[in-house]
Amino acid sequence: MFPGMGEDYVGEVMKDFVSQAHVARIDAALKADRADLARQIFREHEQDISGSQRADVRKAVSDAELVTFVQDKSEEIFNRFGLDNEASANKWVREHFDGEKETKLISAMEAIYVDQRRFRDIREGQVFDSVYEAVYGAETFQEAQQAVERSGLKAKYQDTLLSHAREKFRIDRTGKIHSDEAVLHEAKELLMEDGKLREKYPTWDDFYGEHKGKLSDSDLLASRPFTRPRRRRRRTA
Repeated sequence: MFPGMGEDYVGEVMKDFVSQAHVARIDAALKADRADLARQIFREHEQDISGSQRADVRKAVSDAELVTFVQDKSEEIFNRFGLDNEASANKWVREHFDGEKETKLISAMEAIYVDQRRFRDIREGQVFDSVYEAVYGAETFQEAQQAVERSGLKAKYQDTLLSHAREKFRIDRTGKIHSDEAVLHEAKELLMEDGKLREKYPTWDDFYGEHKGKLSDSDLLASRPFTRPRRRRRRTA
């Protein structure tokens, strides 16, 4: 195979060949994110890897194992403590790890919490928009209220949506209804008391057809045509 070469030379060449083969296998395992396989190969063939490469290979395997550990452990910790307990999660890490593991875990946890909060905001924004449409498409306040309560949104977002629902259906926080029909009914009663207004609007339908949808509740009730005329006090002798 190596004509003219001594036995020692041939032995060194073969050792280098075997060393490079094991290093190549370890490198392939690391590229495939299989730190466990890389560690297994290194453990079984450590002595077959040349001394000049052994320390570098050992470090590469250890670094990959640390990366895998941090990834898996940080996700496990996040799932354990949840999105609203970042401080508690970091405290737990500091109590159970130190050195490089602690530093890398804290850094990984920070990245996870930033991403998860961003994803939550996106999801809540999408849910809010969906529920907002449901509220304004609801036929009754009860239907809108159910859509809000089923949403799973934070209380402050639910309060905002319920406020929109109350505004739409003219319902105050006590549950009292202030619908257009109720307001116009009250206006009708006032209208019929004023002879001049009856000349302009001979029938209630005339008034209703002109004003419904044009004025808010407060405008209708505050407008002068619907102000009850003050009754003059009779002078006493």
